[in-house]
Amino acid sequence: MIKLEEGENLILEGRKHWFIAFTNIVGFFLSAIIPLVIFILAEKWEFTKEIINAGGTDLANMVYFICFLWALFMWIFLFVNLTKYYLDVWYVTNKRLIDVDQRMLFHRDEAVLRLENIQDVATGAKGIIQTLLGFGNIRAQTAGERREFIMRDIANPERIREVIILEQGKVKDKTISVKVEEGSL
Repeated sequence: MIKLEEGENLILEGRKHWFIAFTNIVGFFLSAIIPLVIFILAEKWEFTKEIINAGGTDLANMVYFICFLWALFMWIFLFVNLTKYYLDVWYVTNKRLIDVDQRMLFHRDEAVLRLENIQDVATGAKGIIQTLLGFGNIRAQTAGERREFIMRDIANPERIREVIILEQGKVKDKTISVKVEEGSL
């Protein structure tokens, strides 16, 4: 969970689209069955039977061990990718945009962009899958040091863009009203 400033309210929490997790899971299963496919194909070739018979049980045990290691690494790969999927999150508050990017299991980057610094918010979807499933990227541009704030593969980017623009308008209206009250417009 993020730490909010005084007077700050969480408006929206955004995550990557479910299709991103789905592709990770499908990739895992396709990678995990590679040793099984190799075994099935190897049983049909005569020269592999001769190699296994010549190597004896030591060779067979080595092959089983390598397949076990492969499956173990695939499970670790799936765990890391699903953890990254779950921990990558974007928050829209009434004052800031917060991007929490989980790089590795124990490496997290957090970027913050104040709403009053935003100059432009744009959305984009690449390809037919993103268009049909309703996910894409949001780009928030500023004039500051970090010129572009990108939220990748986020679900419902149009809705989130509208919320950001709405909250940005509220922040700018408050800033203008404070300046008018002080007489410094």
